[in-house]
Amino acid sequence: MRESKYSDGVLLHEALLNEICLDRRFIEVFRPSGDFIPYKVMRQMALRRKLGPTLVPVLVIAACHMPLVLLLQWLISLVGSICSIKAASCRVTWVVATADVNRSLISISLRESGISGLQCHLNDLRGQLPRLMGFRNVFATAPALLHLLWRIIVRPNGPRVALLLHARDSISFLLLARFAKLRTNDIFATECHYQRWSYVLSHRARNLTLVQHGLLDNQILFPYRGGEISLIVVRDKDSSEAYKRYYRLISEIRLYVPQLQLYLMPCGAAAVFLASSFPTVDQEIAFARALRERLSVPLIVKLHPAHLYDKRGLELKGLADYEAHRDASPACAVFVSHSSSMELLYRSHGIRTVALSQHASTAAAVEEVSQAMSAYNLFNKTPPL
Repeated sequence: MRESKYSDGVLLHEALLNEICLDRRFIEVFRPSGDFIPYKVMRQMALRRKLGPTLVPVLVIAACHMPLVLLLQWLISLVGSICSIKAASCRVTWVVATADVNRSLISISLRESGISGLQCHLNDLRGQLPRLMGFRNVFATAPALLHLLWRIIVRPNGPRVALLLHARDSISFLLLARFAKLRTNDIFATECHYQRWSYVLSHRARNLTLVQHGLLDNQILFPYRGGEISLIVVRDKDSSEAYKRYYRLISEIRLYVPQLQLYLMPCGAAAVFLASSFPTVDQEIAFARALRERLSVPLIVKLHPAHLYDKRGLELKGLADYEAHRDASPACAVFVSHSSSMELLYRSHGIRTVALSQHASTAAAVEEVSQAMSAYNLFNKTPPL
């Protein structure tokens, strides 16, 4: 069993300190204006426009109440464990998705990797796990919770307010850590790259599969390395090297590039599709405006399904002819994003891609889109009879 010598409370404390590094990396890359607590900075950017200078006091108040919130959550989980259900006795693959839209990606990747059998989705850790674990096992997580709170409050090794905020779902992960230790014959699968899902499971699950769902950043300086992974399913060699940087041991690496199910919008395929991401929404708005001035071509926009937008999301959608559903991959002539991993998937379908991050100016990006549209129209022109 991959069980470290220290407690689950210490393990989760390390995971939260790693999470703070992710937020600091976000600030380093996207350079948002203003001072931010290293906690979900992207959401703070959206909330700041609503709450203004009261944002930081609100977060500090929330952090001060977090120990009480966690103790209450633990009690609720303990009560929920009274009506326990018996988990399957056969070998189970537990799918732990960080976002609902990625569940099918994990399931398909497992199938393509030859992992079959019963799959169970853990969609609500704090709701499902107590019933699967029973009263005694949920009660046994109390020392780990107290240890975690003691470390955060007494010897945080990082910004205390940020750690308390990051600890908001600690009950879920203390339960997950113990559940993974209990289910020694099972497989756990997640699309988490290097956050608390994969960190906890890589130290506690005997058999863990990680599925790549986006681009990996190999420049993050984490204070703690992940544990052991049985299998990672990656999209290219560079991604596998990034995984090796963050985990102590990876037993097997497999390559799988998922195929998109392209959805034909009312405008047809002769369109530009802009896949948005909230941190770069200002650049995307500038691009959409410049495209409107330069070309008469249908523009499809999809807001990132996992991001919280402010009114700029509505502004971006107002510049589009069509808005794609959060789960749809629209057919198009040119795919545009700031730096999305979906570029790889669209290129695998022979579709031209343009990355705003690779251009010195908005005008240069629009020029490349214009050339790509000209080539598309020339290639797809119906010859005269």
